Amino acid sequence: MIKKITYLVLIMFFQVHFAQDIVQERKKIGKMLQSKSFTTQYLKELEQKDSTQPMMKGMKGMAHFFMSKHAFNPLTKLEHFKKGKKILENAIREAPKNIELRFFRLQIQENVPKILNYNENIESDRAFIDRNLDRITDQALKKIIIQYKKQNS
Repeated sequence: MIKKITYLVLIMFFQVHFAQDIVQERKKIGKMLQSKSFTTQYLKELEQKDSTQPMMKGMKGMAHFFMSKHAFNPLTKLEHFKKGKKILENAIREAPKNIELRFFRLQIQENVPKILNYNENIESDRAFIDRNLDRITDQALKKIIIQYKKQNS
């Protein structure tokens, strides 16, 4: 009985700790959008962590997408885009029911140039997010998604 209680406490601790980490990581997306130097530094941090958690892999993919945005050289842009796509797609394969990862992909696919041919999941991601929006318990994430949907409908 003590082992079960200890196990449950540990699970709850890691879930709360991970949730707090995700909130902190999510705040970095806005900074990556604005700053190449922040994105470069953040990507280095993510490379060093080498997390196995799909959500952190998704953040790493997003960092590469933002590096693509900030890069001047077209080849560098394409290199970061391809890395970001591969990492994000792998994260989604590992956690296909993760709404935030699917939301990341939706945003990227709706905003990259059509010539890159990265738009095959727009409709399925929209439908998935719409079906699962009421199940999101993270109110901050829910608010972000609702705002995005209003701006892009």
